[in-house]
Amino acid sequence: MDKKNMNKDAINRDLGWVILFLIIIGVMWYTQGGHFKLSSSKDKIILNPPQQDANRSSFETVKNPPAKSESTPPLTDSLFKGKISLSAGAATASQPDKEYISFRVSSENKEAVNITGWTLQNKKGLKAVIGKGIILPFLARVNPVQDIFLEPGAEATVITGKSPVQASFRLNICTGYFNQTENFIPSLASQCPDPEEVAQKQNLYQIDDNVCFNYVRSLSRCVMPLNAPYGISNDCQNFLSEHISYNGCVNDYKKEENFYAKDWRIYLGRDSEFWGEQYEKIILLDKEGKIVSELSY
Repeated sequence: MDKKNMNKDAINRDLGWVILFLIIIGVMWYTQGGHFKLSSSKDKIILNPPQQDANRSSFETVKNPPAKSESTPPLTDSLFKGKISLSAGAATASQPDKEYISFRVSSENKEAVNITGWTLQNKKGLKAVIGKGIILPFLARVNPVQDIFLEPGAEATVITGKSPVQASFRLNICTGYFNQTENFIPSLASQCPDPEEVAQKQNLYQIDDNVCFNYVRSLSRCVMPLNAPYGISNDCQNFLSEHISYNGCVNDYKKEENFYAKDWRIYLGRDSEFWGEQYEKIILLDKEGKIVSELSY
């Protein structure tokens, strides 16, 4: 046998071993279920989308959403339930500074209620927390804020927008002066002391002329004179600035028994409306998140 035929026989023997090896491997793969594993792998690719598509909801997910493992516990009633009543006020107004609601403490309640930390909630589940306020505000001063207490029979008017005086505050017999320079909705009551009463209380008659006394008698309640007429003396002008003004009124009457009103103006400080124009639900919650009062309109 020549060398060429010997090489050919060797190649045929090697090829035969390779074919036999592949046949053995194929039989082992088939008998171990290899074709089923491949099919299963393809199914998993179809049912589990790539990670970048995980936020997309499939039709099946939308139609048959998975059951929640935990349910939100229902709101329970507060110990104050039945002691405070809600009113829709002007909740349907289209501007935050004009939008307000109110709630009143029952006159049968035996003690004042601390409402700081209480929460108002609308039908969308949005919440607004009631903060602190100023019991006795002074103009052009830094006023300390404190927890808001509502006495029996007191009413809190809660405005969605921002306070014209930069804070929530308790009403008193002098706060009607605020109406002169700021727009309050609803308007503050003009219950300031009558200027003639102030003149008598401060012994205005001791000033030499009657011009000042007559001028003061002509003034309306809760109006600080901005431009005194011609002929008014310096003493008279000093009297006007010291007594016929908000701060002057507070200094003169803050110790009077009837100085403070029970009611408060509370501001949520929001730039947009909080209540809906229709089909709204107002919920008042205490510090523990329990229902004090609720109202639908």
